[in-house]
Amino acid sequence: MQAKHQVQASQSRQAEVARLLLQANLAYGESNSPSMSFVQRLKARQECRDYLTKALATEPNNAAALGLLGRVEMDEGNHEKAHTLFNASLDQQPAQAQQYCNLGYWAIKTERPALAEQYFIQALEYDRQSAAAFCGVAHAKRLQGQFDVAYLHYRKLLEMGMA
Repeated sequence: MQAKHQVQASQSRQAEVARLLLQANLAYGESNSPSMSFVQRLKARQECRDYLTKALATEPNNAAALGLLGRVEMDEGNHEKAHTLFNASLDQQPAQAQQYCNLGYWAIKTERPALAEQYFIQALEYDRQSAAAFCGVAHAKRLQGQFDVAYLHYRKLLEMGMA
């Protein structure tokens, strides 16, 4: 009987964390919506942070919550905190193309285009169809002055209907 209760409690916690992550993702989308006012976007970002805080209080090592919180931190200019969160997410779930893309954009924000390219390539190893990673490689190439290679990447994105 005790084991059944523990399983039900665990499933209930997992469902709650999933619900909070869904709400956090919706709020994060609103925080980046150009149709929202600046104040509305800031409120949505705070709402996202609140959902993530609750999710992480329930499940401290949730890879998705750690990664999304990293995005929030990066949006707020807290680059080192974002870097730490992206890596913590990868520690929990190593094969996440999205977190390698996040690290790639972190590297671009911190003016490390060669490192960014490495992260984007690693993301493509996990997801060959990742438009974000493919586009990230193009951005990194452009920032490294390899305009011809960047152009080819951008053109390929357009041909594939990904841009």
